[in-house]
Amino acid sequence: MNPLPTSPSTTESRSPSDAERGDAAAPSLDATRAEPKPRARAGGERTSTISLLQKLIPVPHYMALASLDVWLRLLVSRRAPAQVAYLPRLAANLFTSYFGTCATLPERLLLAPILFFKFRSRTPRVEHAPGTVVVLGYFRSGTTHLQYLLSCDRRFKTPIWAQSIMPHGWLVSWTLARFALTPFITNSRPQDDVALGPDWPAEDDFGVSNMSLCSAMPGRFLLPKQYAHYSRFHGLEGLSDRELARWRRSQASLLWKITRLRPRRVLLLKSPSHTARVAELREMLGENVKFIHITREPGDVVRSNVSMYERLSIYHLQDAPPASESREEITREYLRTEEKFLEESADLPADRLCRVRYQDLIADPEGTVRAIYAQLGMPLTDEAIESMRSYLYRVRAYRTASQKAPRQAAAELADPRLEELATRFDHHRPASARVVPADPKDIGTSERRQRAAWVVAPATALALSAAWMTCAWLIGNRLDNIIWPVGAVIGWAAIKTAGIGSRRLGILCAVLTVLVMVGVSGPNTILAYGWRGRDFWLNLRQSFDDLTTWMYLSFGIITAYRFASRTQVKPPGL
Repeated sequence: MNPLPTSPSTTESRSPSDAERGDAAAPSLDATRAEPKPRARAGGERTSTISLLQKLIPVPHYMALASLDVWLRLLVSRRAPAQVAYLPRLAANLFTSYFGTCATLPERLLLAPILFFKFRSRTPRVEHAPGTVVVLGYFRSGTTHLQYLLSCDRRFKTPIWAQSIMPHGWLVSWTLARFALTPFITNSRPQDDVALGPDWPAEDDFGVSNMSLCSAMPGRFLLPKQYAHYSRFHGLEGLSDRELARWRRSQASLLWKITRLRPRRVLLLKSPSHTARVAELREMLGENVKFIHITREPGDVVRSNVSMYERLSIYHLQDAPPASESREEITREYLRTEEKFLEESADLPADRLCRVRYQDLIADPEGTVRAIYAQLGMPLTDEAIESMRSYLYRVRAYRTASQKAPRQAAAELADPRLEELATRFDHHRPASARVVPADPKDIGTSERRQRAAWVVAPATALALSAAWMTCAWLIGNRLDNIIWPVGAVIGWAAIKTAGIGSRRLGILCAVLTVLVMVGVSGPNTILAYGWRGRDFWLNLRQSFDDLTTWMYLSFGIITAYRFASRTQVKPPGL
């Protein structure tokens, strides 16, 4: 087997000056690529001011709920690399991390001895009788779409974001996080507007990162100048014996906790870095692990990754490298990832490895899924097909960034390395004939249900107001903090009725949440405390002077909106 072509710099060591400049984390752009140059902006000072303000704004990060000891290890081991301008963002993440630490600590202490003795070996194994299916493919190759589609089959259990964000937790904290994280996780990913949420399918690599930092993620999405250090975990190359053992134990511990929640379901994993870890996963998961490798036109993959790095720079704690410096390093890592995949999967039989192309999945999703199941010898039920059709129906209006804003044609010189990769994965062959998926038997909504939601939401708000006032009277407390779950119930009732949410329905539920708070505050003051006259107005005003009241009201408003504006009642896999 001929190896994929690589740049000579793949094996050459960098000079100390390169490392000091952060070139390992900020790759250099191929100088032959002709990109349209950005126009010079008038008022450069204003642009700089906006950039500084963006750095100062505390933006939640995937590590926002990682345990404080993980943050401490990150900052101490890498010599506190956060830049001064990002300290407010760091402080905000450490603040939320405190709550994540407290929420997961009881279960972490309870499971610690079990996990220690179970995975104390340097080569731990995860025994899961139903088996494991791993979706492979480099970043931006269509792995998320395939994971979402497969997770519609209820025979699979895939990690969700509430679990990957708080890996030290387990049953109780993961259950609470599915609700509590709703105000803080947007309904779509910032890099491509793909659906997202606490209970949506996630990458287990984020969980390993938040558990032990044994991942390339901190270098990609947090500390770009430290990328050279963390990128070693991408393909598990250049690690010390201790670092490799730590990754194995973290990965095995996380997978074991997830499989214990659904011991009879097949485990479904998706993390782009797993593409370069096939040998390790085969050793850890045994002979009943199967792989699905998806590839996309290599030039599109590189361009999409450059764009992703730009958009996700809002989460960094260090200045992101210029986009003009990222293409070459992405290309090198991409090529090495696929080369390592080919090496480590060469002896896998056809019933354990299925290779698909992104363009075929998009052109004929149902046909591609049927082919995957047939090759891997997995039964495909009518229920699973119907669930997949329902999911495809709901995302039928989705458009990629290039479809929404087609890029201007740029004079690009063909990269022979990417051309060779395209040939190896047969991307010069036209895509399959386009086949529009059949509509599901029940699309999950109707005009009648949509209209009914506009009645059910206000009726739910009135019922909750009455129940709230009753509780305030019985307990003798206004219970102002209840507004958060009240907003959640209003939004949930609306989308359960409508079947498919909308922005307008979300706004309605957010407004109803505010009206409930305003409507019950006065009666609750009287019912709970019996205060009238001047005492009534004094108590009411003091209550709204309390910052926590506004905080929980904000959470309730956002939760109501996000529930009612969802395009699906249940994410894939639930």
